[in-house]
Amino acid sequence: MLKGFLHYSINRPNIIHYTLWVLVAIISIYVFGSTYRNDDPFKCNSLLNDGSFLDSTEHRNWQPSSCMMKKYNTQSTTTCLKNQRILFVGDSTIRTLFYSLIKKIKPTLNVTSQPKHSNLHFTFNEVTFEFQWDPYLNNNSTDILLGESHERSRGLFGKRPSILVMGSGLWYLRHRESGGINEWKKTIDKIFDAITSPKDYFSIADAIFLAPVERLVHEKLSPNRATTMSDEDIYKMNEYLKVKQKEKDLLDIPFVFNKIVEEAREETEDGVHYSDKITNIQADILLNYRCNDLLPKKAPVSNTCCNRYPQMKLAQFSIFVFFLVLLPIGIYYKIFEYRSNRLLEKVIPSEPILFSLLIFGLAVIYMYLSDRTSLFSKSHKQYDVYHFTLLTILYLIGGIFSLKTKDKDQPFLNRDQTDEWKGWMQLAILVYHYTGASNVSGIYNLIRILVASYLFMTGYGHFIFFYRKADFGLKRVVNVVIRLNLLTIMLAYVMNNDYLFYYFTPLTTFWFFIIYITMYIRSSHNNSMIFLLSKIALSCTIVYWIILKPGILENIFSFLQIIANINWNVKEWRFRMQLDLFIVYIGMLVGLILIKIQEYKITEKNYWTTIKRYSIIISGIVMIWFFCFELTRENKFEYNEYNPYISFLPIVAFIILRNSTQYLRNTTSGLFTFVGKCSLETFIGQFHMWLAGDTKGILVLIGDGQWGFLWWINLIVTSTIFIYICYYLARSTGELTNWICRSTITATSNIKGSDNPTDPNVVQVIIDDNEKFDDHENDNNTMIKICNICEKLMNNLKIRTTLLIIIMWIINLHYNKL
Repeated sequence: MLKGFLHYSINRPNIIHYTLWVLVAIISIYVFGSTYRNDDPFKCNSLLNDGSFLDSTEHRNWQPSSCMMKKYNTQSTTTCLKNQRILFVGDSTIRTLFYSLIKKIKPTLNVTSQPKHSNLHFTFNEVTFEFQWDPYLNNNSTDILLGESHERSRGLFGKRPSILVMGSGLWYLRHRESGGINEWKKTIDKIFDAITSPKDYFSIADAIFLAPVERLVHEKLSPNRATTMSDEDIYKMNEYLKVKQKEKDLLDIPFVFNKIVEEAREETEDGVHYSDKITNIQADILLNYRCNDLLPKKAPVSNTCCNRYPQMKLAQFSIFVFFLVLLPIGIYYKIFEYRSNRLLEKVIPSEPILFSLLIFGLAVIYMYLSDRTSLFSKSHKQYDVYHFTLLTILYLIGGIFSLKTKDKDQPFLNRDQTDEWKGWMQLAILVYHYTGASNVSGIYNLIRILVASYLFMTGYGHFIFFYRKADFGLKRVVNVVIRLNLLTIMLAYVMNNDYLFYYFTPLTTFWFFIIYITMYIRSSHNNSMIFLLSKIALSCTIVYWIILKPGILENIFSFLQIIANINWNVKEWRFRMQLDLFIVYIGMLVGLILIKIQEYKITEKNYWTTIKRYSIIISGIVMIWFFCFELTRENKFEYNEYNPYISFLPIVAFIILRNSTQYLRNTTSGLFTFVGKCSLETFIGQFHMWLAGDTKGILVLIGDGQWGFLWWINLIVTSTIFIYICYYLARSTGELTNWICRSTITATSNIKGSDNPTDPNVVQVIIDDNEKFDDHENDNNTMIKICNICEKLMNNLKIRTTLLIIIMWIINLHYNKL
């Protein structure tokens, strides 16, 4: 045991400590966070008590403290409230809120024609809405609702309300003869006394809200109102409500209503009643509190206020057990157990693979904790031109200051250059997603070009590989597919998301197979230009027909649903494919042109200088034209119609300009190259550990998601963790891909003190020369024989690949049942 420990400490002194401490830290944070936030685990109190506008002028994007609020529409509101009764009781401010809730289902409701100081009754989409005019909350019907039995209440009002909203206060101030604040306090006491237990609460309604006394904009009040309703009195009344709520914490009082109106004082004309924008947000708060936990829990999980996350399925739990229990046991055995066991040595992979699995698993678990639990807060996105510009300038400065020039002349579109290209594009996409810039057409159009650029490189890189090496073996296919999909497929299972949700991976995987099939068919004739171009043209035509012809994709997806329980959105996939339908073929053609330029040594011809000069001039003109064109489109939907046909122009122009001089060709940015090497992981990982709510919001580790100094601190912290994890995730994914695609599984001797690193592509059977095995006990063991047979079978890549497909097929068939 001691020798094993010493041997380990010489070769790998730090990794075990770091990885195990990270594991302990994650568990500790989760337990501590759950305990610390137990007073408001589902952010219900946060929803009702605090928040701010992210758009201080438009007043449309309200950010509750620490959670993301759903904006309810007709469908979601009807789903929650169907066959239910909604009851509002109070004054004109409550009536305004009542109308806003109805407009969630009936947006065209004409409220100006409705009587003011009277009861109202509506039924839309099988939802009953009632308003009882009772500005003092003291008429007979309100007394019966609060003070009598559930049966009598139902006899007077009908069905027990799903939502009951009451509000009073301003009329007590406006009409002093009513008794003023003292009489109002008696009314409030009566309401609180009527609800002394959960049984009393639910005998009245499913959710009861007592609105705070609304703050007023005095400079806009009429003279009669201004003389009787003072801010001091309203403040005293709301403080009294806070005291009463602390005494009996059963009644929900959305004090946040006053924060909303305080930040939107210009949204009122008379100082009392606010615009539909404001009351619509208040109605959303009520619906979020009542409905979020009742709606179907499926991705995207973007409404995190007052909502419990979906329970973990058995498949998800099994993955967690593997990474958090079985894997650490395997690591412990490999490192600390000196006496070898032949059976375990055959089952447990080598140390480098175990550590790669651990890093991979911890990264996935961190994503789950970040985006499928209430451990960390989430906030909405809000586009701000200054934030977007500043972040863009910062990463450009970082890229410029990390420029390095190589002494040796580099080839056209060399590896460092493509990594750099991927890197700065990935940073641009990250900033675009984080700042919510998708609604800005000029920025969206540019991002579409960046996505097309990735696909261009897919066509370019794979074409050159297959053309030059003609390696169409299974190992190449499996290696590429697993490298692209390992993280995505694991996240699809762990996060219970659709595979197509991580659209970049399906796109690149699909196009890899298209390129493979195109180049594989009669590959011995690929040297014939006519034949090769004909194949590419035919492939393009077939793919175009499959994607755009109605019914073909529908039938394919229906077949997948029947045989593998795969439910993919045909409309979304067709949209993604159609946007970049030709760019992969352009990448293949550019690759072919470059190969032919090298074959015919065009660069050594006298006319090459002329070609180069005019190419640079034309490329500059194309770039200027494109920027003018995309910025002058009316909206991004109009631009999408052009993108499949023009996206190659700025891409090819950029490549030419980027390689226009030897200095530019040999100079690359270290920062951009670094990010580019893990661009796949950053593209996929951002969905759950930098963004949140399945990309709809932002992950918040520090602060509550509102604008301010802590917003920037949170950005720095989450970004640092995100990039760090993605870097090591890329390395571990690469090692795991090589291990899965390994050629052989061999037994090797463990030479103590050897400095030779362990080959991650080989599963080692460690043999200690100092250890004596009991041949009778081990060699004749049935399990050993079975393992030997399995080992021989698993040496075959076809069998390993088939086994992986069968496992995924079984999981798909039973995932929703587990």
